[in-house]
Amino acid sequence: MILKTSNLLKTFTQGSSQIHAVNNVNLNIKPGETIAITGKSGSGKTTLLSLLTGLDSATSGEIDILGCKITKMSEKELGSFRADNIGIVFQQFHLMPHLTALENVSLALEIAGANNIAEKATLALETVGLKERINHLPSELSGGENQRVAIARAIVNNPKILFADEPSGNLDNVTGETVMNLLFDLTKKNNMTLILVTHDQQLALRCDRQINIINGIIQ
Repeated sequence: MILKTSNLLKTFTQGSSQIHAVNNVNLNIKPGETIAITGKSGSGKTTLLSLLTGLDSATSGEIDILGCKITKMSEKELGSFRADNIGIVFQQFHLMPHLTALENVSLALEIAGANNIAEKATLALETVGLKERINHLPSELSGGENQRVAIARAIVNNPKILFADEPSGNLDNVTGETVMNLLFDLTKKNNMTLILVTHDQQLALRCDRQINIINGIIQ
């Protein structure tokens, strides 16, 4: 398994109540699989993704990725592990507004301590069809182009696992379909595992498996 969780729990306190956003989740995901995590708004799917990427910490339970228990890692260890093995595409693009497309993608390589940064960042942007836009700021790009920059940033380190949280949620239907086609093509071409959070059932059906979550519980 490339990713495995054991009795994963995330609890929030709300007044005098305990809210189980993720409740005793057990997952087994194979290398190269495409997985859709589905559920209504507030069901816990984005919280689950945050735990799997190490952006949030679990209340209890374990997450094993590539044989490493990320729930036992320090913040520094987790940052290095994520830079080497994980790519993340968010619904909000989370690009640095004062940096060009090339600089935004290069930043991920700088954090990872990579070599040949400009060359690798340029290649990633060419891969997502932005060869002519590498020196443009986010404000000078369309929503679809900004999401492609975000995808280039996520794949520039050749991650083993690509996580995507509603990556077409802020885009119109046509642009969203173009972006998702690109994401699936890159996943297949680079033999990555894709874990996609979506409320779009048609999009979920493009994945190998669908995992539905209701009130923090896998159905």
